[in-house]
Amino acid sequence: SVGCAIVADKLYTERLVHLKSELEFNDYWIGSLLHDVGKLVIGFFFWDWFVRVETHRKEKGGSFRGAEQDLGDVASHDRIGQLMLLNNNMGEDSVAAVAQHHKAAGATDLVHLVHLANNLCKDLGLGYLPGEEPEYDAEVLAALSISPSRLEEIRDELAKEVVDEVRAMVEQCM
Repeated sequence: SVGCAIVADKLYTERLVHLKSELEFNDYWIGSLLHDVGKLVIGFFFWDWFVRVETHRKEKGGSFRGAEQDLGDVASHDRIGQLMLLNNNMGEDSVAAVAQHHKAAGATDLVHLVHLANNLCKDLGLGYLPGEEPEYDAEVLAALSISPSRLEEIRDELAKEVVDEVRAMVEQCM
């Protein structure tokens, strides 16, 4: 989550992506930090379910979200995160970023930014779950004017500039 927030900040402040609107720092920072808060809740309070989803993900390949869907989509991490933020009167934009970071096509610039940052973190080995592969939405990449070669350039730049920073920050927090 820290990596997602740092990546989103770099993408936004350095104008590495083409957004149609200006974003508030608090919206993209909080949305990025909390985008997977539902996984944390599942892990703490529904450990057996978390293990079942993660085991399925490892056996079948793909994402945690895909495993949730395969297993019946009983209570997805994005929906749990959305409900938590709504219950705590978080801003509408941050709630949308958490709720839609996997189904981001046609969403707001903020959701697109969080979706991209989340998947770049997975691509860079900074994902929440080791081995989880990125699942970039082609419509989001198109909306942000990112070609496959541009995506590779962005990923390479981030690999040089933020991976060590994220790892150091996470280490300091542990």
